[in-house]
Amino acid sequence: MTQTAVNSAKVLYDLSTDKDDIKNAENILSLTPVFKEVLECPIVSLDKKEKVVDEIFQRAKLSSVVTNFVKEMCKVGNACELSDIFKAYYDYWDEKNHILRAVVTSAKEMSQDEIKGIRDDLEKKYPGYTIEISEKVDASLLGGYVVKTKMEEYDKSFTWRLSQLERKMTGR
Repeated sequence: MTQTAVNSAKVLYDLSTDKDDIKNAENILSLTPVFKEVLECPIVSLDKKEKVVDEIFQRAKLSSVVTNFVKEMCKVGNACELSDIFKAYYDYWDEKNHILRAVVTSAKEMSQDEIKGIRDDLEKKYPGYTIEISEKVDASLLGGYVVKTKMEEYDKSFTWRLSQLERKMTGR
């Protein structure tokens, strides 16, 4: 992700706090690759790009703020970064609203008590944040779990523990 995408996401956040409009615009771009190609194509005139954006976003009933933002990205040649801009927007939105997203990967499905324990640990480490946890299963971990947040990664898996034991035994 480029600094341009991050900066543009911050501008978008300052312009609009309606996350649903951003999500809808992102869905339109991801579900219609031809639309995205038109916006990114240097051969298509800016006037045509703006007309296409107006027509599609008007049908989707998106706000004029999002419509004008996408048109401006086309104008300055950053339409190819719209996907990254939307991702950066969500990250910035989470930061401003004190939301910490964590992905817990474990060898098997975890119980609610285990998830609650992880949530409690994260709440202690990040007071004032709302913790949102999503779960994934990866049997290659052998056991234990890995917690990934935007800020840190906590590896409590058996695979990691075995690698640490191997390092100690081999002296590396």
